[in-house]
Amino acid sequence: MNQPTPHNPPPDTPQDAPPIDTPTGHSVRTDRPCARCGFNLFGQQIVREPHYNLIAARCPECGQLAALQEYPSLGKWADRWAKVLAALWVLAIIGAMAAQFGSTVGVLVASMMNVFEKAGTEIALRYANWEQQQSGVQGPAQPNMYYGGYQLITEEWWATERAAYLADQNRTQPLNRDTFAVWFVLTTISFAFGAFWSTVCLGVRRALAIIPALFPVGIALAFAWTISLSDPVGPGLIFATNAAADLHRTTMIIGGLSAIALGLLPGIFLGRKLARLLVRLALPPRMRTALSLL
Repeated sequence: MNQPTPHNPPPDTPQDAPPIDTPTGHSVRTDRPCARCGFNLFGQQIVREPHYNLIAARCPECGQLAALQEYPSLGKWADRWAKVLAALWVLAIIGAMAAQFGSTVGVLVASMMNVFEKAGTEIALRYANWEQQQSGVQGPAQPNMYYGGYQLITEEWWATERAAYLADQNRTQPLNRDTFAVWFVLTTISFAFGAFWSTVCLGVRRALAIIPALFPVGIALAFAWTISLSDPVGPGLIFATNAAADLHRTTMIIGGLSAIALGLLPGIFLGRKLARLLVRLALPPRMRTALSLL
């Protein structure tokens, strides 16, 4: 009878026991045929086989092991870097919204103030003429041009003069070449931001990319409307520019919104195409793989 030796252990020792697969707690969720018998491995438990320490699924029919792809683990730093990148991404989105708000409200308010000052100067000249007529002084009226449109007028006079002013200078008076030039700049800025939001909102339909783009635009329009509101500066007194703002505020807001829409919507629907074109022009084919998600 053979005696057990270190090189000849008894049959029931643990050395002869077959290696045991370690369950991972997951299962195959796609159709995957067994390479030996063709059995569909869908729903089979994913295990880590002991020999090569790889994850795999074992066929219940023939026992064939089907290796599955596994990416190397980065340990704790993977989670840390993921959080850092997520925070940077959120900061970039907030920064883009702030930049869009600042540029939009800056151009919009500048165009409005330019129109209000010009119209206010005209109103101030009318007020100077009226004052001169009341005092009986002959000759052309000369308002204080140092103040220009910021000259004070009485609310009582403006209430009676408003209709006459509108008859001579209607609400479309601001629509001159300078105003359209500023609106063109606003359209260009809006197109750039529309293309940006279309590109960064990956995995989202382009029609939905307009939502983050409209958020800073809405705040900018509300801000521009608010700062153009006039407050009395004294008993019965207002600035001529405030009177002009009351007349032309709605026209300028609607015009600015139209200029924004003319740039923002094409930018959103053409942004990804432009991004792909820039990638093709700037990078050789072997370096475009990382940007294929565009």
